[in-house]
Amino acid sequence: MIRSAVAAAESLGLQFDAGNETQDSEVSSGTNTGSRLWKCLITLDTQVSLHLGRPFAIPEPRLYEREHPESDTIAELAGPNFTLSQSLDINWLRFQHERQALFQIVREIHTEFARVMEDVLSEIDQPDFYQHPSSREKCAKYLYEQLKRLKTWVEKLPSSLKTPRVQGVPFSVDRSPLDLSQGDPLWLQRQRLVLEFDYHSLVIMLTRTFNSFLPTPALGTFDSDNHCITCVNSGIMVTNMLNQISRDSGILAGCFQVFDWQRTATFALAGFSCGYPICPMSPTARKTLTLAARVFEIFGSKVGVQLTNSLRIKSLELVEAFRARLGLATPATTPASNQKSPDTLDTVVEPSSYQIMSVGEEALYDAGFYATLNEDMWAVDTPGGLLWGDLLKDLDSGLVSSLGQVGVDD
Repeated sequence: MIRSAVAAAESLGLQFDAGNETQDSEVSSGTNTGSRLWKCLITLDTQVSLHLGRPFAIPEPRLYEREHPESDTIAELAGPNFTLSQSLDINWLRFQHERQALFQIVREIHTEFARVMEDVLSEIDQPDFYQHPSSREKCAKYLYEQLKRLKTWVEKLPSSLKTPRVQGVPFSVDRSPLDLSQGDPLWLQRQRLVLEFDYHSLVIMLTRTFNSFLPTPALGTFDSDNHCITCVNSGIMVTNMLNQISRDSGILAGCFQVFDWQRTATFALAGFSCGYPICPMSPTARKTLTLAARVFEIFGSKVGVQLTNSLRIKSLELVEAFRARLGLATPATTPASNQKSPDTLDTVVEPSSYQIMSVGEEALYDAGFYATLNEDMWAVDTPGGLLWGDLLKDLDSGLVSSLGQVGVDD
């Protein structure tokens, strides 16, 4: 479908309209429908390709150059029914400008990251890097540096396009509830939410590659493990926000993207729960799957509910298999005090100082993308130790080697 749309757009020459825009003629730029259609098509191509894990339909040479945001004059010409407030430093077209910039950044990161992975895999002559920790870490280090570009995008985003949090930071994964203001225009509230959900979903798509399903933990995979934590934190945050919105507001009623956002978050939660079943964060990830099923149910997706429940059962079966194999009464390093119920998952949590305070979920929920610039974040412990709980302490006992025989039947 996307390829057909691209072919139709190219036959109409829309790609040339985007390249011929000038800042000298605001009216012509503002009324250039072809240019806007081409930019939206590139964004849609990026979104669908990342979601499905397939190559982009539009090659790089045909991408457009980034431009300045549209002026208020152009916004009034293009959308006279949108209310503009002098108290806001943006107009309704600023959302498209920022969203297209976000997707273009992610597109560039994904393209370059794929090239780096291809080079690394050719060096080790393997189809993937999961059996080769040093190669996986090499790719993770590259992505670590590139993710700083997304952090820069968030910092430069106008505050008017950020949904405020209750005792929390917008676009963070601190699990603080959204402050759903009723005083702002409805279109602005929707734009804020779409930007944040797109942002978290794209972070998941970039980092989920590093979820490993090996039966034994890998040592020395600092950045790889941090990406896993980032991925599940984003999945928890997306689910919490969608649950709050479905419960307290109808602002996203009828929005088809809700299913894509929640599906992406659900796979992130299930992937982490199955890949690291005894991590201190896994109980919350599994409980959040229950919350995800509730979101699907509220928005009317029976298929989503069935999928989520199936994934949750699989993750619980895997934990039970570990417990039975190791002869443990309860899963390792998952104290009951750290297991929050679905009804309390969106309870306000004060942001920490991003330092490791204990081997537990308190230390993990902040350990992710918003702490990637903190070089001392893992000064006390490593993500690998946190992902696998106390198992790393038993490497010399031969305990870990027995995990290779644990599995869950389809």
